[in-house]
Amino acid sequence: MMRHPRTLAPFVPLALLLALAPALAQDQDPHALLGAALDRLRGPAMVATYTLEVERPNRSKTYVLRVYTDGGDRSLIEVVEPRRDAGQAFLTVGEEVWV
Repeated sequence: MMRHPRTLAPFVPLALLLALAPALAQDQDPHALLGAALDRLRGPAMVATYTLEVERPNRSKTYVLRVYTDGGDRSLIEVVEPRRDAGQAFLTVGEEVWV
C-alpha cells in the first residue's frame, strides 16, 4: 500500500480563521478583515530566494530571484540567474512597478 504525503492544504482555512479571530470580535468591514489577515500572514520584513520556472510549449527557463520586502507594500526583486539576466531588478510600491 502506497502512503500519500501529507500536505498543509487542509490547515489553510484554519490558519486563516485563527489569523482573523481577533478582527472577528470587532465590527469591521470585510476589506479591513482581509487586510488584517494578510498583514498577519505577510509578517515582518524579509529576504528570500525563489526559483521560478517558466514553461513554454517549446522551451523552459529557470530564474532565481532574490526578494527583499519591508513587510508592507514595498519590495525589491533582483534576478540572480540566469547569468544573462542577472542584475536586473524590479522595485514595487503598492501596485506600481519600476524596472
